Amino acid sequence: MVELCNKYNITLGHSMAYYPQGNGLAESSNKSLVTIIKEMLEENKKNWHRKLVNDLSADRVSNKK
Repeated sequence: MVELCNKYNITLGHSMAYYPQGNGLAESSNKSLVTIIKEMLEENKKNWHRKLVNDLSADRVSNKK
């Protein structure tokens, strides 16, 4: 990658992906999504994918604490 960037005079920039507050929010959101998917699989083994859209949209508009 470095050689390619040097060949075309592209400057490589470096960034840090670790952001504790943002990562904590992502972890919390992921837990919520995993719980929703688990419940969907328990209740609807065959048609869970059809109802998942509704549950995810309900999760997006619900109050988070």
